[in-house]
Amino acid sequence: MSMPPNPNPNPNLYQDIDYLGSASGFIDEVFETLNKEVLFDEFYHYEIEELCQFMHCFSAPDGAVLLQEGEEGDHLLVILSGKVVVRKSDLSGRTHSIAMVGSGS
Repeated sequence: MSMPPNPNPNPNLYQDIDYLGSASGFIDEVFETLNKEVLFDEFYHYEIEELCQFMHCFSAPDGAVLLQEGEEGDHLLVILSGKVVVRKSDLSGRTHSIAMVGSGS
């Protein structure tokens, strides 16, 4: 009897974002991306493979909001491809783009 694919761990977290499945299906992409970052640059492929068993992959459309300032959370986001604009509201409520981050951020 085969097991169904690992279901979305929290279906209410990102309702408008496509769940792609366990990161175990993206091991090479995750390894290549994380291995460039200082925190993970000394990890071996098998260690990233183990880490992927606890990770999930999503695909977000342009304009999707991933995090809101002040929200509580218990997860880490790693961008494998594409770019994310970081925005912050000033005291008058105007929103400003303060950074653009990409793969590995």
